[in-house]
Amino acid sequence: MTLAGVSTLFFTSTNSYTGATTITSGVLATTSSNALGTSAGTGTSSVNVLSGGALSINAGGLNNPNTITIAGTGLSATQNAALYITGIAATLSNPILVSADSRIYSTVTTAFNGTINSSGGNFNLLMHNTTGNFTFGAAIGTPAASFNSFSVSAPNGTLSFSSTIQ
Repeated sequence: MTLAGVSTLFFTSTNSYTGATTITSGVLATTSSNALGTSAGTGTSSVNVLSGGALSINAGGLNNPNTITIAGTGLSATQNAALYITGIAATLSNPILVSADSRIYSTVTTAFNGTINSSGGNFNLLMHNTTGNFTFGAAIGTPAASFNSFSVSAPNGTLSFSSTIQ
């Protein structure tokens, strides 16, 4: 599925379509943790967010454990973030792959339990949480896929790292 447009498409319940999801412009807003499928091999195989598009998660996380690739900034509606997390506290176990300078923005406590890696370029990743905490439970970067800069802020919350940063 490819989302291309300036509006917001809401996925509000379980979806079982297969194949990749690509967001080239506009916002794909999930309000169900099963919006992109429920397990590896069930539902979408991956989510690719290109510059000018955004994935908005308002569901406490996603039950689909496949990779989310972000490549650029989103829209003003998502605070210029390619990945926008809002609504209720969220836990993401998905690996996140950064393939261009990108932003992740959250308005709720968010735990990242999947790896966060660069696709091999010297990209910059900016992560900001306006009101909650950020927790990182898996490696950030690898020797072969490190970031040019990795900036994390949570001015009204805490940062917790139980993993390596490279």
